[in-house]
Amino acid sequence: MGRWSDMKEPELLEDYAARLAQAEEDSPMGLSAGGGPLRIAQPVAADRQPFTQLPQKPEAGESGSGYYTYGTDETYRPGTKANGQYGDPRAMQVITSVAGQLANGPKETPFGVGNISLQDGRPFPPHGEHRDGLGIDVRPPRLDKAEESVDFRHPQYDPEGTQRLVDAFRAAGVKTIYFNGPGIKGVTPDKPGVRTHDNHLHAEVEPWRSTP
Repeated sequence: MGRWSDMKEPELLEDYAARLAQAEEDSPMGLSAGGGPLRIAQPVAADRQPFTQLPQKPEAGESGSGYYTYGTDETYRPGTKANGQYGDPRAMQVITSVAGQLANGPKETPFGVGNISLQDGRPFPPHGEHRDGLGIDVRPPRLDKAEESVDFRHPQYDPEGTQRLVDAFRAAGVKTIYFNGPGIKGVTPDKPGVRTHDNHLHAEVEPWRSTP
């Protein structure tokens, strides 16, 4: 479907607009006015707060110190982790709270924060979600405290530290945490046959609720 202004014998503008709207409705991707694919923007709630970027290198003693960052944006290129670490202010508050609980003392538990959302909430492959700024990927702690990925079957996986991490997220108000590691209380494993959350937890932060 070409542009209305380019047609040799253009139809009425109202009819052209109606046909274009119907084409967009009929196509799963939609069509632009030039006939190409149309990226449909994510509906944004009127009361949604703008996404903010997760601080990348909190210094020891600062609010939120105790975590490190990892991940990539949708291009999978190394060094693009910051592009995928935008979130709702509520998610940032939760991360800060959890890190503060685990940053010092006998419960010191370094953990990695991965992908949250892209800055504008557009689709974030390979994730099916991660668009509302409230879903947080988190690496479980390691016994050697290395800032690296670890599967729950790996000898460096720290189950006690993982339980402390889960407890801290739940104390910060997170009710839903997906993880497949056995023996961890307060998590939801994947459905049988799905192994998505073997090497990371996914915490679903609930948004702030406005009171009437």
